[in-house]
Formats: sequence, C-alpha cells, structure tokens
Amino acid sequence: AGAYVNIGLIHGEAGRVDRAVESLDTAIDMLGPAASDEDSRLLGAALLNRAQAHQAAGDDDALDAATTDYQSAIVVLSAESPQAAMAWHGLGTALVERAARDPHASLEDAISAFGHALAVFGPVSYPFQHAIAKHSLAIAFERRCQSGDLARALDCLEASLSVFDPRLHGPQWQTAVDALGRVERALDDTEGPTLGTG
Repeated sequence: AGAYVNIGLIHGEAGRVDRAVESLDTAIDMLGPAASDEDSRLLGAALLNRAQAHQAAGDDDALDAATTDYQSAIVVLSAESPQAAMAWHGLGTALVERAARDPHASLEDAISAFGHALAVFGPVSYPFQHAIAKHSLAIAFERRCQSGDLARALDCLEASLSVFDPRLHGPQWQTAVDALGRVERALDDTEGPTLGTG
C-alpha cells in the first residue's frame, strides 16, 4: 500500500491527476479500516494525497470528492499531527473554492477549518505553514466580509508577510502583497473619506 501511495504522490506532483487518483484508490482499498497506528498514518496520507489530487482537477464533483477525503483523513489521523493540520487546511481551501462558485455557500466551516490547522501550525514550530494558513484565513475573511472581517483579514495578511521572504517565497509573498493591497483598498472604501479640519 505504501508503494501505491508514493506512486500516487509522484503522479500528483507531475499533474497526472487521474493516474494519481487510481494509485491512491488502490492503496486505500488495500488498507481498508486501519488496524494499527502505522496503518492509520498511511491511510491518512493516502486520503490526504487523493484529496489534493481531486482538488487539483478543479471541477465541482472533484471538489466534493476532495472535501470528503479531507474529512476522512482528519478522522483517521492524530489530531496533533502536521498531516491532520494539512488536511484541515486543505478542507478549508476546498470550501473557499466552493464558496467562490456558489454565492449561497457559507464560509463558516472554512474559517473553522483554518482555525484547526493553525492550532497545530504554530508561528514558532511551523512558521511557513502558519503563514500559509494565515493567508488562507485572510482570504476567507475577505470573502465573507462581515463586520470586522476586513480588519481580521488585514491582521492575518500582516502576520503572513512577517514570515514570507520575497527571496525565498516569491509566489507566496507576491500573492499576500496583492491581497493586502486589495483589503486595504476595501477598508478605505468602507471607512469613506475623512473631512479635514482646516
């Protein structure tokens, strides 16, 4: 089963989504209900990788499948493990993607999922993963846009940018800078023009 998980990961990284899912299906079928801690970790890894492969496909059915696999991985994996935090983060991003296509979809579950990820990905123990999760949480707050959400998004983005180094994390840094500019403009529009006293 472990070999099929590794093969699935290789296919996924190469963008061969269908072959990745096929290999991971085989691994998951072989493992069945995990009886040992090692089997649970392997099953959780297979479910997490299959979820990521489904999410990469990008269509509605694939997003639904990714959401189900992320939820299954969370059940199997140890709650304090970084793999479980990755599953929570993946679940949050899948729900944000879903909400972008469905104006009636709620972002509450996505925001909660990022909170679970951040409970493991602390700023000291996992600084890069913490910054990624903070950025994802910022996007969820920006899109929900309830009272106080833009300020929350701004705080999250500033936390991300305190970690992202443009020399090492160029794409992540640029995406966060772009989001920060968007949120700052939205805050300016919300607050409106200020009148001078002179």
